Amino acid sequence: MQVYTNQKYIQRRATIGKWTTGVALVVLLAGSIISFMSNTALLPFALACLLLGFVGANVGSFYMRRFVRKPRPDEVIASSLKGLDDRYEFFAWHLPAPNVLLSPAGLFVFVTRDQEGKITVTKNNWKQPFNVIRLFTAFSQESLGNPAREVMEEVARVKQWINQNQPDLEVEPQPVIVFVTNKAELTLNDSAIPVIFAKDLKDFLRKQIQSKTARLPEPARKQLSQMFTSAEAKR
Repeated sequence: MQVYTNQKYIQRRATIGKWTTGVALVVLLAGSIISFMSNTALLPFALACLLLGFVGANVGSFYMRRFVRKPRPDEVIASSLKGLDDRYEFFAWHLPAPNVLLSPAGLFVFVTRDQEGKITVTKNNWKQPFNVIRLFTAFSQESLGNPAREVMEEVARVKQWINQNQPDLEVEPQPVIVFVTNKAELTLNDSAIPVIFAKDLKDFLRKQIQSKTARLPEPARKQLSQMFTSAEAKR
């Protein structure tokens, strides 16, 4: 398998994450110190520092999880796909969507999650029960959000970009939600979008390639490969 990773993009975001996190911690510390002072006139400044520090810590945590913490989500996917032949090309932060796989089985857009614990998926609705432990891991785990909506937005961006550059090429990117850890307890009730663990990606692709309707014609795959590899980073 061939892997294309936009290292410059990742390094820039990693730097943002480190600096934002460091500054946020300093601001939170300043707010805490001010709040313990007896001067009530300084209370608004303390609250402002705590608010700004909290927001900054969340932003920094987002970048740290995706671009600093090892292994990164894209590294987990690349490792899970290792061993496939060169017709499989994985693009990390190189195209309009963060994680895209071009393969004989089709064109896939991955959205990743690293949650732990119980998660219930009913069609496109995602729920995770409240857990006190999650309060203590707020900055180490991303919020669940709605991966189904997110991946469909990513698919739309990729499709629009392809149509703009190759209007004669008809291809439907396939959405897939990938958990990059094995600690989630998934309950899938008629999920409208495939939800799999990274370790199961190869098996998933094998099943797709066995389906004639899911296969991507070789001329189209080569055309997309040339387009993707020659494209400048779009993010």
